[in-house]
Amino acid sequence: MYVIDGDTVVVNGEHIRLLAIDAPELHGKCRSEKTSAYQAKGFVQGVLATNRFWIVRKGTGKYSCTLTNLWTGNKTLSEFLLNTDLARKYAGDRKPWGR
Repeated sequence: MYVIDGDTVVVNGEHIRLLAIDAPELHGKCRSEKTSAYQAKGFVQGVLATNRFWIVRKGTGKYSCTLTNLWTGNKTLSEFLLNTDLARKYAGDRKPWGR
């Protein structure tokens, strides 16, 4: 498993994009976004390294990524990210991350 960023991981060679969230980009335009992106990536790495998880596939999205919910316990990884303010709900368009 490899974590690309807060909303994209690779599991057994399959690129997986978490549904319904937008996480900051590692190559973002401002320092705040980059800092948040590394925090989100680290959080995802920690959760997936220390918890059992399973994949619920929902289709294929942009760039041929598999759209999924990654579940651990009784929550999705997306819910964990939203609850810790490391991601926001995806509304169909990208918005600046300046805080």
